[in-house]
Amino acid sequence: MLEQIALIDPETWGYGPEVVNPVIREIWELHRLRAEVAALNAVVAYCGKVGDAVVMSAATETGKLVARTAYVATLDHIANNGRLVRFVKDLLAFGGG
Repeated sequence: MLEQIALIDPETWGYGPEVVNPVIREIWELHRLRAEVAALNAVVAYCGKVGDAVVMSAATETGKLVARTAYVATLDHIANNGRLVRFVKDLLAFGGG
């Protein structure tokens, strides 16, 4: 940024602060916007990584839940002749209206 300010045309500097200050302001604004874009890109990258981790964690936990559910259903079928599953279905039907 300072290099760009130093490279402002000497004629522009000669017109005084009324002319040179807006030019400097444009240079400053451009650098500020570039810094904001870089910060936003970093946030987007971080959110992408967090989102990926959440999706992977959810998939892992869902897999575990499915495995547990299958285990309980199999155990119920073998040990209780399906009475637990029937009870849960009836309970859900009763609770639903």
